Amino acid sequence: MKPPKCLIDYKANCARAKFLDYEIPRLQKLAKQLEKDVSWYSGVVYGEENRHAEGSHSDPTGREAVRDIPEDVRQLYEDICALIIEQNRTALWIALAEQVLAFLPEKQRIIVELRAVEGLTWADVGDEIFERTGRDYTERALRYQYKSAMEKINPFFFAAPVISND
Repeated sequence: MKPPKCLIDYKANCARAKFLDYEIPRLQKLAKQLEKDVSWYSGVVYGEENRHAEGSHSDPTGREAVRDIPEDVRQLYEDICALIIEQNRTALWIALAEQVLAFLPEKQRIIVELRAVEGLTWADVGDEIFERTGRDYTERALRYQYKSAMEKINPFFFAAPVISND
């Protein structure tokens, strides 16, 4: 029985989340610095946030002093927004995987983590469980526990919603 995608991708999602947690603030800082540098070189204040400091939209001197952000800086801000959306989606997938694993009894959770998340072979799953618990399981027993775990969690992913005719 195939595990849900959130479990298969759990390790990759955790790695991506860690990268995004580092990269987004770095890019935000870079974008702000680029905005300041362009303003310093050109003598023009860029960005909507500075418009009210320079004058209102109807004030011709304010309109001249504050211009739209240059295209390359604007593109960087759009890329940052896309990364923030990806960060939020990744966090949801991670939380879903963690909730699925928390739903299972400990023995089944360990087997699913080792098989679906870590991608170990059945022999390696058996060895790892023996190291952790001191109990020796046959491949058949491990497969049975894994199948039982999948039967518990798959309805959360593949069941159709109940529709009421009331």
